[in-house]
Amino acid sequence: MSSVPPREDQPRPRPRLWLVLLAVCLIVLSPGLWLCPAHATTPTEDQIKQYCESRPNFRIANAILRTALIAKCVGEQRRMHGYEPFSAGATPPAESAKKVDPSSAGTVLPVESPKKLDPGSAVPPVESVKKVDPSSVDAVPPVASTEKDVDKKIFAAAPGQPLPQPLPSRANGTNPAASEHSFVPGEVLVELRPDVSPQAANDLASRQRLQLLAPQHLVLTGTTMYRYRIEGRAEGKRSVGAIVAALEADPRIAAVQPNYVYTLQNDRPGVLAGAQYAIPKMRLTEAHAISNGAKTLVAVIDSGIDRNHPELLNAVKDGFDPGGAKAVPALHGTAVAGIIAAHAELTGVAPQARILAVQAFGSADPKVAGHGTTYDILPGIEWSELHGARVVNMSFTGPRDPALAREIADGARRGVIFVAAVGNEGRSAGPLYPAADENVIPVTATDRSDSVFEDANRCFATCVAAPGVDVLVAEPSDAYGFLSGTSMAAAHVSGVVALLLDAKPDLELKAIRGILFKTARHLNPGDPDQASIAGIVDAFESLKAASAMGATDAHSAREVQAVPPTLKAEAQRMNAD
Repeated sequence: MSSVPPREDQPRPRPRLWLVLLAVCLIVLSPGLWLCPAHATTPTEDQIKQYCESRPNFRIANAILRTALIAKCVGEQRRMHGYEPFSAGATPPAESAKKVDPSSAGTVLPVESPKKLDPGSAVPPVESVKKVDPSSVDAVPPVASTEKDVDKKIFAAAPGQPLPQPLPSRANGTNPAASEHSFVPGEVLVELRPDVSPQAANDLASRQRLQLLAPQHLVLTGTTMYRYRIEGRAEGKRSVGAIVAALEADPRIAAVQPNYVYTLQNDRPGVLAGAQYAIPKMRLTEAHAISNGAKTLVAVIDSGIDRNHPELLNAVKDGFDPGGAKAVPALHGTAVAGIIAAHAELTGVAPQARILAVQAFGSADPKVAGHGTTYDILPGIEWSELHGARVVNMSFTGPRDPALAREIADGARRGVIFVAAVGNEGRSAGPLYPAADENVIPVTATDRSDSVFEDANRCFATCVAAPGVDVLVAEPSDAYGFLSGTSMAAAHVSGVVALLLDAKPDLELKAIRGILFKTARHLNPGDPDQASIAGIVDAFESLKAASAMGATDAHSAREVQAVPPTLKAEAQRMNAD
């Protein structure tokens, strides 16, 4: 019997739908199956890198940003699977950071190893910089090794002047101008004469119908600042200006002024224009062969800093909040600190400098976040100096402030270098402080093409420039982003000052200012808007100039102790109280 051939129109068996879905899921999820510790052993370094490079959301057109995202992913996966980011818990050396060459199509090259040189010897050419294997534990001393005291001796500009210095008999010009409104409404700050009893503070409140909010003792200036709230403001005649004028006539008062308000100077998130173009612009790779900032403490007067960010691990030595609140990581403070001392995927200007984090800006109240006052900033500066800061970064602006000016002048006499942003209010705006102060190094911002930031204030005194437009920065929660503003530029210059003081600790303000101005790379001399800009700071040329200076060039005054031990003891006692 012959078999019957099958009919052509007979339906063929089809696979079940769930089998098809299962196969698709296995294909999609397969890159991560070996990354799951529940199903497999710990992945290798190559597997982690392959996984991060295969992430669909990293397949973007901008090669530089993609490189940064992949690097962040690799770091997260290493921590997730128990890999130590570097040996023995030490901060990674500067040469382990990745440097992006803007001229390349996303090629990542290792930053060359910082190599210390004898200041008396000649600076080697760039080609002689020795590359170091990042996996070597002994390649560069870890940041933790900088616990030793930072420069016990500094130099004063006025020999024989006692510390603390008493306030002048009367501070003039403290009443705000009619057009000035950058101060806390209904508050005044009062400093009594040294020979007046503290009880006078309560008597003053009673006589002038003021509410005493809190005193703030400033150890280094030898005075106490009293913060008052004006009562009866509804009457219309008790404005801040009127109260300041009335209190100036009281012979018990040494100084009185408004509680001025300052604003942090980041402008806006930038477009994807580049990543860390500051490295070639400021010649940081060459500079790190001479100095990495390991012996310098930099105070960052700013908002909260994310100490746990990979870029800042072990970099923050100590912190202080004048308001007594718990420090909350914030974008601005983390970005500024990272520009100075980043040492993971990014390269900081001074990658082994230590940070003193002073949270003088921001609050639990969202209405006042991003602002700081005289009452918060002054104790932050004093705390920084008492804890050994040689550089103070001030990426904020505000009105002329007599109390802040006195604090900066006193610190400058004791060898502290203050760096500040000129502001982001445009060329037509007036001078902003503290950058306009004569004892501060003012900084404006430039972009990748060396053009001055379009929103930057004009420099009313000679200033320097540094990259500040579309700067790749560290953000809280292990994130990265781009920011623009003169704040970013000021942080770059603070880092260069840290390198200079690390290489030559006896440098004082006049010498550092001269070095930065003399070695800066000039911009367009024919542009009237740039006539007061010395140029873009060159870290390498600055270090070469510093190494060539003799002791008499670095300072012209006798050595004194930065802060007398008695004042340090008093500050510790008051902090304990």
